[in-house]
Amino acid sequence: MPAATSPQDDTTSTRRNFSIEEAVWAAAQDKAKNQGLVITRALEYLLVGYIAGTITITPPAFTYGRDRVRRSADITDSTWNTADNRRKTDGLRSMAALVELLLRGYVDGTITLTVIAAGHARDTAAPAGRKAAA
Repeated sequence: MPAATSPQDDTTSTRRNFSIEEAVWAAAQDKAKNQGLVITRALEYLLVGYIAGTITITPPAFTYGRDRVRRSADITDSTWNTADNRRKTDGLRSMAALVELLLRGYVDGTITLTVIAAGHARDTAAPAGRKAAA
């Protein structure tokens, strides 16, 4: 299966609201920060992996805790809508449930994110007293 990538053509993002266990959100936020990501970007990568089929989810047997908080993330419309359609097919009850399951897996290590940057960065910095290359 091909690696999941972030949507490149869709730049329209909408603030998405969902409820999630506070401890899961905090742990995912810390893990993302330690990996040099913001939680919103980590969540979008997880959703893209779910859409691409590189992340699979079995509807959970656990019940959701009461210590839930309202959170939000700016997620591209195509990613959110495509993930929403897939979660319906997979029998997950809501996008909040999907978000929590993805972030739980991310926190406990059953789902990993590997972000690969490729390309070439030109060194345009100049020593003191000289102009930088254009």
